[in-house]
Amino acid sequence: MLKILKNFSLTLLSSLVSLLTSAIIVLIIPKLIGVREYGFWQFYNLLASYVGVIPIGWIDGMFLKLGGKRYRELEKGKLKTEFIVFMIAMGVISLIVLFYGLFISIGEYRFITIGLGLTIFVYDVRAFISFVLQATNRITENAIITFISSILYLIFTIILLLLNVHAIFAFIFANILSITLSLIYALIKVRDIFQAKSESFESVSGDILDSIRVGIKLLISNFSGMLLLGIVRMGIERAWSIETFGKVSLALSLSNMMMVFITAISMVMFPILRRVSDDRLGEVYSIMRVVLMTGLFTALLAFIPLKILIVNWLPKYFESLYYLPLMLTTVVLQGKFELLSNTFFKVYRMEFQLLVVNVLSFIASALMTAIFAFFIKNLSALLVSVLVVMLLRSWISEIYLTKHLKINLYRDQFVELFMIVSYVLLTWGNPSNLRMLFFVAILVVYLLIERNNLVKSVRFIKKFRNYEID
Repeated sequence: MLKILKNFSLTLLSSLVSLLTSAIIVLIIPKLIGVREYGFWQFYNLLASYVGVIPIGWIDGMFLKLGGKRYRELEKGKLKTEFIVFMIAMGVISLIVLFYGLFISIGEYRFITIGLGLTIFVYDVRAFISFVLQATNRITENAIITFISSILYLIFTIILLLLNVHAIFAFIFANILSITLSLIYALIKVRDIFQAKSESFESVSGDILDSIRVGIKLLISNFSGMLLLGIVRMGIERAWSIETFGKVSLALSLSNMMMVFITAISMVMFPILRRVSDDRLGEVYSIMRVVLMTGLFTALLAFIPLKILIVNWLPKYFESLYYLPLMLTTVVLQGKFELLSNTFFKVYRMEFQLLVVNVLSFIASALMTAIFAFFIKNLSALLVSVLVVMLLRSWISEIYLTKHLKINLYRDQFVELFMIVSYVLLTWGNPSNLRMLFFVAILVVYLLIERNNLVKSVRFIKKFRNYEID
């Protein structure tokens, strides 16, 4: 019990620092630089979010294979050799991207490409270590790695702002430096792996190929899931302008701050759920769903302070308010999918089903982007369409899972639809205070209806805290 609480506490602290860093980046940088420059900064962030695709499922498969094991049970000699091979592979790819940035890219895109090349190496090498720590339930060390990266990035950003440095490439390299220093700490924490005697490449080549074979489906499904919004943002950058891209990205960045906690909780829950007996997973899912959706629906009220913030602090991004309700709702559905569906798909080793759901959703999102961005050129319709795709993805994934979990979620899905539609209709545009109060009233009614389930959830969590995982 104490270990679970410690993992959650440290992960929460790390997430709070990440949230503080994100808040400064999201709120201060657009205040100090132009809308065009902010658009390029967001474009780098968009591309950097996909560098985890470069290993083509290698570390994703390793994560699935190691999930639930103790760290002391690892074959460290093989892991050392595998890490060295992985580092060489990432180094070669990083050099190729750097060459392209130095000699082919032009203008602002040159700094973005160079930064991307450096990010590929340090981020993916660190991700290898983080996945090992997460899979073996060394959540404390992994949380500290994230904490170091976030706090250093926060410090570097503040220093740049105090020195009145507003160049985009400076913030890009501050991010890379913070990741690099956290990577050094990560290497120190797993130094016993490097102290082990290396195995031959032939002895690990089969494991590497097997990890790629296992992980490629998870990678494609995760990549497709990430591209649900990514393809829309790329379409906006192509069909409209870097300024419009920046304004939509600001709304998404403000919404995404809540995803910091969702991702952190998901990292903690996977190794725990791998050790829960199958006959209890349905109960755990129902409890997690009630608690999560209550929290996410309540988080939608963040629109009120965010509206005040944009109007008074970032008036040149006033247009972002128009997109904010759609982005907040989209992030709520994304958060639900990441913590519930994605986690339980991995627990059940249903990588193929996860792949099908995400690829079909990506295809739908790509089609909507092509239609509404390049033919009809209606930004609002494009953002609504991706919200619908997110909702359908969430429901389809639950149809797959309920067959294994043996639970009925039709009532919950209907309530979810009602809450989302009510929120969008009441907050889209420039809502009056009366409309916001009406949604607050709907939320209160929802909490009253779900009060018995919430009480049951609290009781169950108290019992679950006593579940020994080590």
